[in-house]
Amino acid sequence: MPIGPDRQGFVHLAEKLAGDVPDRPVAIARGQFQPLVVAARSKAGGADKTGAARLAEKKWWRLIAALAAAVVLLTPLAGWLVLRPPPPRPQQVTGWAERDTAIAHVAPLLTDLNSDGIDDFIGRFTGGQPRGQYVGAFDGATRNLLWRVGPLEPLTQPRQLAISDQRLAIIADSRLTVHQLADGQRAGEHDLPGQVFSSCANPSQRGPVWLMLANEGLFVDLRTGKLEPAARPQWCRPRSVQPAPAIAGFTA
Repeated sequence: MPIGPDRQGFVHLAEKLAGDVPDRPVAIARGQFQPLVVAARSKAGGADKTGAARLAEKKWWRLIAALAAAVVLLTPLAGWLVLRPPPPRPQQVTGWAERDTAIAHVAPLLTDLNSDGIDDFIGRFTGGQPRGQYVGAFDGATRNLLWRVGPLEPLTQPRQLAISDQRLAIIADSRLTVHQLADGQRAGEHDLPGQVFSSCANPSQRGPVWLMLANEGLFVDLRTGKLEPAARPQWCRPRSVQPAPAIAGFTA
């Protein structure tokens, strides 16, 4: 159908108006172009996108600021955790010292050294620094080393241990050394008339300790070192060779 003068004028005006809008095809403007409405929507959409971007950017900056503040506050704490000295480690026992035979160990003596109601234990052990054989006392609750005697020379390693009157008797062949039970400090040293093959302390941990020598039995007072001949007392029973003690935290 031919286009009349009025129709042609409208198309010309529409094309002119469409040319004022960038990136808009002329075909869209013909008969449907509403420049004010289209422009308003385009600006509003751009404004919405810009506002959302700014809001998101503000949130990111707030998050970064919060993280930076947390780092500043936690840095001293982290430094303290890294630089503080480690807690003391309990003295580890490598193995309980062996008896005369290679298949058995001397079981430790049990007594409450610190009056906490828990038996502590005293025995010969191999380990420590410097490495060697020691006689040591260990806390029964914490397994920490309380005190030790040694390292012992190979020729003076104790074969007998006994407790009486708050003292510890350490017997090596024909030599008796007495130590305070509380701290392991030496309290006396005595020569015996012969090699000691066995010893017994009263179960009450009071009174003299009985020693069995090759040809006689003796009582020894750990407080004074006094010796007197004595037959085996009734409370002294022969002790069998005992296996390694099953004490938690220690290996034999």
